[in-house]
Amino acid sequence: MLKEAASDTHKKRPRGPKPDRIEPSYLLDAAQRVFARDGVDGASIRAIAREARCDPSLLYYHFENKEAIFVAILDRKYGQMMPDLESVAAACAGQQSSSGRTPLQEALWQILRVYHKHLKDDAGFRTMMRGKVQACQGFSEREFMKYLSRMVQLMCTLFDGGIKSGELRKDIDPSITAFFLLRACIDMVDIFPAFSANFMLMPPEDARLLVEKQWFELFWAGIANTSYTTENK
Repeated sequence: MLKEAASDTHKKRPRGPKPDRIEPSYLLDAAQRVFARDGVDGASIRAIAREARCDPSLLYYHFENKEAIFVAILDRKYGQMMPDLESVAAACAGQQSSSGRTPLQEALWQILRVYHKHLKDDAGFRTMMRGKVQACQGFSEREFMKYLSRMVQLMCTLFDGGIKSGELRKDIDPSITAFFLLRACIDMVDIFPAFSANFMLMPPEDARLLVEKQWFELFWAGIANTSYTTENK
């Protein structure tokens, strides 16, 4: 009887509060901060767990290893960016811009806007990609290049079309031109806000948009075929 009574008491003992559920997105945010600080090769599952304030086993429950976490971060970001970039390339083809730009000009300008939209408020991702991740040789660089090559190829297709139509100079290299466009996007998002407050008496967003427009005009002037521009005015 005594064992039975003890057993009943144990069954009725109230349970404590259930632990908060941690979503994979929260774990990815923590991992991104660690990767930005330590690099992918220098980071560890334990360091990510400390940042997320969870047990390492929870990370292993969702991800096979830290490399899988890094790929998941890339998938999350570029999985949102690539459809937007592809839509820009498709939507702008053959359409004249209301601003007076040619279809190719408008497509390149909208690519800048896509980068602005997805990277402007994600300093951790930008730091991770342009800092230690890009500097290292190994897994992280190979995975990053898989995504970067897709974006470069999309822009190369636009540049190739412009060269064939005569709208762009024949002596430009599409891959290098795409690199200049992409790098400038990152620089304007990262560097300009730190200086604009001291040099431009306007709201930061207005100043950034003005800088992007003026830089884009300079970029376009450098790649455009002037004879084509003159003939089609």
